Amino acid sequence: MALESEWGNLTLRPDEMVIVPKGVGHRSGSPLRAVVLLVQPAALADRKNGHRHLFVIPRDNELKKFDLLDAAARVKSLCPEPVADMEELTAQVVAGDGVSPEFVNALSDSLWLNLQGEAQIEAEGEKLNLEEADLVVIGRDIPHRLTGSANTVTFLLSRWVECAP
Repeated sequence: MALESEWGNLTLRPDEMVIVPKGVGHRSGSPLRAVVLLVQPAALADRKNGHRHLFVIPRDNELKKFDLLDAAARVKSLCPEPVADMEELTAQVVAGDGVSPEFVNALSDSLWLNLQGEAQIEAEGEKLNLEEADLVVIGRDIPHRLTGSANTVTFLLSRWVECAP
């Protein structure tokens, strides 16, 4: 996927992500099927992007790519690995096979996107099978578990989630 922005242009592979700060003009395009998540955290949700850099926090003025599969290689089996922070949200990867510890996020809903392999999420006594590119949102305070196969890699977006020791 190609991403053009006021801070430069990037080409993203399917396993990469980038965070474009609010206020930075951008557009994306891909000749193939692509997954693009547009996230608007609740903080300052009523602000508009119409005046360009008005809301951008000064930084290096360049976009940084994050390789999700590289981050997955550092994961302890089925324990979330932080990749990047976006205001009050954290992008994490969860990888491995077996059954995860129980996750309960008391701070926010949790968005799970299956990037590779097959996975299963169990919540409230129901099991949901996830194939590549499947997305599910688990509500706040709902206990859930992830079951993965040998090559399972999932993307998790929520407020911080830690793996129990």
